[in-house]
Amino acid sequence: MNVVEHCGGSMVDYEDIETELTELSLTQQLATDDQMKAAKATSQDKLLGAAYLMCSNKHRFGKMVEDIHNAYLIGQDEYPKSVNDAYYHICNWSNDQETSLPWALPIMFFHLHRHQLVPLYHQGERDQGTSPL
Repeated sequence: MNVVEHCGGSMVDYEDIETELTELSLTQQLATDDQMKAAKATSQDKLLGAAYLMCSNKHRFGKMVEDIHNAYLIGQDEYPKSVNDAYYHICNWSNDQETSLPWALPIMFFHLHRHQLVPLYHQGERDQGTSPL
């Protein structure tokens, strides 16, 4: 991030800053330099918070990210407003272990046949006498 700014770039674009100014009932022409800096900092905090969330462990927090995205699609912005907010979301989010962990999915057993994995059966099919996949 410091490298981008050192080279004259910015992590946020004009639309992000304009959105923040609109929330303050300002335009870029009416905003003071301090208000512009605050809007840019707020936009950058939101970007970094969302980036932190997106880089979290997909197995543990994928459902949370999906829920936040789905809420956004229906008009509820629940994305974190800063890295601290994202960290709080991750530390305090409770997850239903039954439905979100990969080992809760049906288990398929394989055997090695001529250097290829060949499915044998799904968990439970062996006991029911059903044929392999």
